[in-house]
Amino acid sequence: MGGWKAIESYLTAMVAMTDATSCLIRGMDQGFHNQLYYTGVMGRLDGVESLRVNAFGEGEVITIGTSKRVKRNSRGLVINSDGTVAPVVHQFNRHRAIQYYYFGPGEVFDPKDGGFLPILREDLRDAYPAGVPLA
Repeated sequence: MGGWKAIESYLTAMVAMTDATSCLIRGMDQGFHNQLYYTGVMGRLDGVESLRVNAFGEGEVITIGTSKRVKRNSRGLVINSDGTVAPVVHQFNRHRAIQYYYFGPGEVFDPKDGGFLPILREDLRDAYPAGVPLA
């Protein structure tokens, strides 16, 4: 999360790492991201004012992947540790129960199919009036 200049600088750094290493292995972006963060490069990028790493279930983005720690409210929406609805749910496509709940049995998102845009269940659309906050 951040302003346009910080995001542009981050993306430029990620592309530079891809170019420098010629690495195109699926998932390499996580390694590049970690390197930028843990070497301190990310904190020195143009536009970056501060960095914050949140614990699981805290902050604006919750990365659920295949976690068994995912909590949901009475409507079934993914929630943070404090009980608030998570604004952005990242890697929902790796969590089969979440996929099934949000998109139904016929709309399971295949992580290998980057071109498929899942359709949120109609009865959940009012929970996300600005659009589907799934990343």
